[in-house]
Amino acid sequence: MYNNKSIISKQQELLFQVFNGDITQAEASKQMESLVKVESLKLKNRDANIAFSKAVNQANTINENTPST
Repeated sequence: MYNNKSIISKQQELLFQVFNGDITQAEASKQMESLVKVESLKLKNRDANIAFSKAVNQANTINENTPST
């Protein structure tokens, strides 16, 4: 997950702000932790959607033993 482009982009942005003196390291860490939590939730949601989609596809599978209507 830490190779996520949005994570890397935000990390670079925060590092620049810290080096510039715009924010503290503590504030940058806080923002980074928040972003990681959001990305983690997105990943869990995506995984759940994939599992649900697979279940629906398997339920809709028609083979030679499926009675015709």
